Amino acid sequence: AAASLVLVVGAGVALTSLGGNADQTKPADRPPRAAGSVSPSPSDAPRSPTTGKKDGGATSKPRGPRQLDLRNATVQVPPMSTRDSCPGGELDFDDGSATDSAGCLWRIAAGGARYANLDGASGEEIVTTLDAGEPSTEFTSGVIGLRVPDGPGTVQAMGYVVTGENSAQFIDSISAGRNGVITVGIGDISDDPEEPRRQDRSYRWSGSGFTQVGGPTAFPEPGGEPSDPAPSGSPSTGPDNQPDNEPEN
Repeated sequence: AAASLVLVVGAGVALTSLGGNADQTKPADRPPRAAGSVSPSPSDAPRSPTTGKKDGGATSKPRGPRQLDLRNATVQVPPMSTRDSCPGGELDFDDGSATDSAGCLWRIAAGGARYANLDGASGEEIVTTLDAGEPSTEFTSGVIGLRVPDGPGTVQAMGYVVTGENSAQFIDSISAGRNGVITVGIGDISDDPEEPRRQDRSYRWSGSGFTQVGGPTAFPEPGGEPSDPAPSGSPSTGPDNQPDNEPEN
């Protein structure tokens, strides 16, 4: 899909200039080399298999969203909601964790990414979970859609698919269908921490954000009536709404 956002995750091609002054050192003046050893050329410098970066050098173009190491990338993330005190921003994730300018901790779930064409353009986008909160408080959970740039740059957020209403809600599962519908399983422990309530809600990209197209819209108050029925226009459960990808390794 169109590359437009900032994880969000980038690259470039390192060019090496050949020529210049030759090595004037005489063979006799050079230090002995251990038997069987080979001096690496600049092109043999260690390369990260996940980010495409050479140690201390330029970057090479990533092969696509499925090859990107999202847990060790630069990602642009917005606040989860207007009530959230964690501003997000351009975050450098290290092993799935990053800290924003307010000192909030952000975490990308291990193995939780899904891949699908969400906006109808060519290519795939990433759907994954995020947790955010001040280290001394409980965290808020959400699901976010991300675009990976074609060249150097930060992974950009399309927007949040859904976020928890409070720290008692958590993301239980994600699937992304061939028709671009994202189904999120949401758990809630506000009634009973030992027996979470659970709902499946479905969302689709509208061109400017993610819109709910199926499932309940909210959990009822503890001990209250069941939540709202599915919105009109809910997606069918036919083959086009089935997941078309595997979890991130």
